[in-house]
Amino acid sequence: MKIRHCLGIGVLLLACPAVADYFPEELSGIVFQPAYQRDGDEIPARLLVVGNEANNSYFTIDTSLVPDPGEFTKLKSDHGEEHKLDTKEADDLESIEIIDGEVVVLSEAFNQVFNSDGMLIDYQHIDGLEPNGGWGLEGMSVRKAGDDFEIVVVHERNGLNLLDDDAPTFLIRKFSSTQTAVHNNDLDKQVKKLQPPKGYEGVKLICPDILWAWTEEHKCILLAMLEDVDNDEDKILQAYTPAGVPIGDSELLGGEDLDERRKLNWEGLCWYTDEDGNSDLLIVNDQDKDKNSHYIYRFHAPEGVYPAPPED
Repeated sequence: MKIRHCLGIGVLLLACPAVADYFPEELSGIVFQPAYQRDGDEIPARLLVVGNEANNSYFTIDTSLVPDPGEFTKLKSDHGEEHKLDTKEADDLESIEIIDGEVVVLSEAFNQVFNSDGMLIDYQHIDGLEPNGGWGLEGMSVRKAGDDFEIVVVHERNGLNLLDDDAPTFLIRKFSSTQTAVHNNDLDKQVKKLQPPKGYEGVKLICPDILWAWTEEHKCILLAMLEDVDNDEDKILQAYTPAGVPIGDSELLGGEDLDERRKLNWEGLCWYTDEDGNSDLLIVNDQDKDKNSHYIYRFHAPEGVYPAPPED
């Protein structure tokens, strides 16, 4: 599909790059950075990824490695360039985003979002978002909302022992700048559950990642990547209202072309826009346990779903 408006923002990379000879064991988050100008120079588009074993770091990947729709790229150890964040607190990283031109990362261990200056957004002590039973904050997505930003974070599955009445939970909050730390302001009542998609009532679902999107009918929506914890082949993509209500039917994650690789532990989800303005979705997995490999997979978004509203 053709992109209508690009959500990406030029990034000020406040870190020292180094060619990496490895990727973290688990690549857990991914975001696309469009080309931008810096000090008069054209900085090419690239992908940014994080892994939960590479503390205080993220990796950039050249977009020449992005496959065609319905295809895979197998990442090699030298495909990434490592960037160290100035902060020393950002570990167990699950997601990466670009806010106000700056790279930010989500730490599951700390329940906080960090930039190079340290903690940016605090999610500690919020009922429904606290780590429990091995589950915690897994994904985040940011969109521009007027003069502010709107960030959504998702808890993979809020519930010790995966009780049937538990589900992935999420929180949407606004903030104005990356220059001021945002603390917990009695947000417990704003935490919502992702209601089960049609046909998945009573199924124990987890949500590895979530993404802002837009449709003509519903305007701003959320796309959630969901997985049945009892069936590693059952991975789906479901559209939601910002209240957590499913929109329409779910779709098989990645479509039919994903085939046997659907069993892989797909962790990160992002929008990608190529040089021709075609906007698709990318997912990245943790390592293939049999082949010790990471893959990027590209596929079309559901019909009528776009990264953002049309430009005026």
